[in-house]
Amino acid sequence: MEKLSNSVEFEYQFTTDKDSIPFDLRHSPAIALRVEGILTIKINNDIYFQADIALLEFYLYLLKWGQTNKQKRWSRT
Repeated sequence: MEKLSNSVEFEYQFTTDKDSIPFDLRHSPAIALRVEGILTIKINNDIYFQADIALLEFYLYLLKWGQTNKQKRWSRT
């Protein structure tokens, strides 16, 4: 029997030039909306998602989602 392999890959490429963000605003949470890039999600080398998005905002939501799901898993046991 052949073993199936599953892999999920997240690739990103920043498209926002760092010089376009003023130095004094670089540590502001609101600046996350201004940092854009192309995000590609591949499952078993097939592209399932590819778009130019606010990368840091996506990361923050992904982090929050992961923390919420981790808490739910522990509360069920």
